[in-house]
Amino acid sequence: MKSLEEAIRLLKDARTKLESLYADFTRWEGATAGRKLLFYEIIEDVEEAIEILEKLKCSLK
Repeated sequence: MKSLEEAIRLLKDARTKLESLYADFTRWEGATAGRKLLFYEIIEDVEEAIEILEKLKCSLK
């Protein structure tokens, strides 16, 4: 269970860092709409992984 909790924590930290980078990235003039969308989709994928792991953690209790 500890490793699952650690994985969730690491993903949450990664999401926070990605959101910060995304905020900077969207201000960059060279960022195309497609790249912005791809970056956003990565953040959404991380969020989805967090939700799945949290549900798994609850079901294991």
